[in-house]
Amino acid sequence: LLDFNDNKVISRLEGHSADITCLAYSNDGKILASGDANKEIIVWDIEKQKERIRLKRHRNTINALAFAPEGTPIYGMCLASGSADGTIRFWDPNIDKELVTFASGHNQWIKAIAFDKNGSTLVSANYDGTVDYWSMKSYREIASFIEGECDYASDVAFSSDATRFACQGLNGYKVIFNHGRFGYTLQAVDDNVPNAVKVWSLPTEEELTGPWNKTTSDKLTFSQTNQIFAVHKSNKISGWNLETGNELINIETENTRSIQDIKFSPDGKLLALHGSEYKLIVWNLMTPNPSPIIPKQKSNKYAFSPDGKTLAILSHDFSNFDSVKISLRGINSLLDTKPKIITAKLQGFKHRMIFSPDSTILVATGSKYNEIILINVDSSEEIARLSGHTELIESFVFSHDGKMLASCSHDGTVLLWDWEKITE
Repeated sequence: LLDFNDNKVISRLEGHSADITCLAYSNDGKILASGDANKEIIVWDIEKQKERIRLKRHRNTINALAFAPEGTPIYGMCLASGSADGTIRFWDPNIDKELVTFASGHNQWIKAIAFDKNGSTLVSANYDGTVDYWSMKSYREIASFIEGECDYASDVAFSSDATRFACQGLNGYKVIFNHGRFGYTLQAVDDNVPNAVKVWSLPTEEELTGPWNKTTSDKLTFSQTNQIFAVHKSNKISGWNLETGNELINIETENTRSIQDIKFSPDGKLLALHGSEYKLIVWNLMTPNPSPIIPKQKSNKYAFSPDGKTLAILSHDFSNFDSVKISLRGINSLLDTKPKIITAKLQGFKHRMIFSPDSTILVATGSKYNEIILINVDSSEEIARLSGHTELIESFVFSHDGKMLASCSHDGTVLLWDWEKITE
């Protein structure tokens, strides 16, 4: 914990003997779980600031952690862990008790796991490209998507309203879940469309045909406010309404390689493409023929604020290699006003940047400094530096109630920052 008056750490969670690889808060914010490269999980009591239990039954690196929602059948609020040993284990976070183990789905490292909103299902993704869908009622595998040549499944996530699910693979393979439907790239629809996208109804196991059957993709994203998904491939972005099949987005781009991501703004009005050579392009989707309103801006990292009002873009300041430039742009006035430019001391080429849950503060760090900086969005001024880690900060995340920020580092520690005191 940080004493904001003198910017000193007054409580540090120590106990890991190897790099911390993942973090997860319980839904009530009272418990924090951390996993490491030494096969251990530590469950921390946030209020008492001490270790509650230590879980050691995995046989390889812990890659993913997730708490089940409170209403999960049988074991509400249990902790799930995915490991490089190929298993998913479920734990009672109050005692050292393993509840159940899923071991049949993955033969290689598990990369990511996610519960749906009501806790009835769990999805897991593997480095060999397989994606498994589990029932939390029967604790059995419902489906396993392993066809084709998807060599690496890098992430899984549910949409914010729990009606859609996506899996990203490097060879253009996707899984899409929408109102009980699964869609995934299985094989070519015909010889002219390798790695085409397919959409399926999970309850009926029938294919839902549509124009997406005639396209391929290397990146995919969901709109948060509409039943829309968009895909990028080579020099084109396409998007459709999954209910009607109507094409809503058709944007020609350069033949861009090494796409890092494609993302809608929270209100669905903007679409951002982060491509090779650290170029960011943003389109206004509200115009009949969308044209870039931010064309090819240098960007190492970008983030939309949760309230949809601000776009933050971080880029290197090549006139001063000890610093980066962060531009803050009001989304409603991207064309009319110049961005606010902030110069921040964040050396290195690996950066992380997120907004606070209320969108008022930007949180960022760099690979060569062991500090987290806080920037006030309205004033564009740095308001604090959070010091305490001694090595590279790997990740940080806010608790569900927004009252706590947790950061983990290569120094093997997790630090908890009292966000309410920091922002007083």
